[in-house]
Amino acid sequence: TVTPPQFGLYGFGGTWLFEGRGVDPDMEVQNMPGDVVKGKDAQLEAAVSYLMDQLKKDPLSIPAPPPYPSKARPHGSDILKP
Repeated sequence: TVTPPQFGLYGFGGTWLFEGRGVDPDMEVQNMPGDVVKGKDAQLEAAVSYLMDQLKKDPLSIPAPPPYPSKARPHGSDILKP
């Protein structure tokens, strides 16, 4: 089910409240409700397309993954002792 926002919040200071507002996007892409119901995500597709274009332009800009962390029990630890 897809539902649009239905109610706005009006604050005590005399202004509209925008709950959860993040940053403005660099590229605006609309997810149309009918496409969302069909499982299509235009925003995700635009992001992947943008990143693939960036990789074609500069494939060496991908940082190497960090070393894998040791998940061994610390020496002298009493974790899991009966």
